[in-house]
Formats: sequence, C-alpha cells, structure tokens
Amino acid sequence: MHYLQTFERQKPFHYDGCVQCGTTIYYGNSKNDPITVAASEYSKLIKKFSGHCIPLAATRNLNRPRESLGGWLEEKGFETAIASYVGPILVHEGKAFWCGHKHNGSRGIHICIAGR
Repeated sequence: MHYLQTFERQKPFHYDGCVQCGTTIYYGNSKNDPITVAASEYSKLIKKFSGHCIPLAATRNLNRPRESLGGWLEEKGFETAIASYVGPILVHEGKAFWCGHKHNGSRGIHICIAGR
C-alpha cells in the first residue's frame, strides 16, 4: 500500500499495485468505490506523452486541454478527476516529474512524462 497526496489540494489517498502491474486507487471516504487503472492504460499514457510536459487538468471544467492528463484519461472512459491521483502515482514511481504551475505559457499544474 502506498500513501500519497494530490498535488493541488494535498488530499490524502492510497493505492495498491504499481504502474507496471496496474493500480487500485482508494480516495475520499470509505463510501467511494476504488478506481482501477490497468497496466496497459499506464503504458499507453506513457507512450503517448513520453518526453512531454503536459497539464494535469484534473478539474471537471469543460475548458481543460485535450492534450492533458485529465483530457486523455477522460477520452479513455475514466472520470477526469482521477488525474489528481494518477499524476502523483506517476511521479512517485519515477515515470514523471512535477514541472510547476506554468509551462510554455500554460497555467495550472504540469507534469513531465519521462522518456522511454
């Protein structure tokens, strides 16, 4: 079990597993169902964004960039807000690093996905 916090609001969450084997993410109160992210989804995400800094875009706001972690996860059928958890997991496991609140003129939290 790994215990982390979201980047923006510092909300605690925990997960089982790893990026290579898939994760089960537990968040909020115990009434929330855990979210499962398969290893294959992490692999696709890393392949698509490898070497790029992208907005986290964890908000449910309709103005989020499509080329963001939240936008990509939503396209794959996940709730956009899970970017709040997937981003810190990627950083914790060395697959990405946090690169600040502004990048190339774009505001909001950004993460850089490590190259393959």
